Amino acid sequence: MNSLLKILFLLLTFGINLALAAESSNIQEIETLAEQGDAQAQFDLAQLYYEGTGIPSNYQLAVNFSRLA
Repeated sequence: MNSLLKILFLLLTFGINLALAAESSNIQEIETLAEQGDAQAQFDLAQLYYEGTGIPSNYQLAVNFSRLA
């Protein structure tokens, strides 16, 4: 039983790490598009900075990207 719990824990941890890596990659793509002038990406990035979703909350950057959008 103890081994089964260890395996489940490792699988859960691995899954969370994969999800975080995918989220990080997606945020990097949005940042790149926003910096290239994509208005939708600028708006999305502003929301991410405002909410602190996947990145640290930064209200100044949220305002900056909102204005750009």
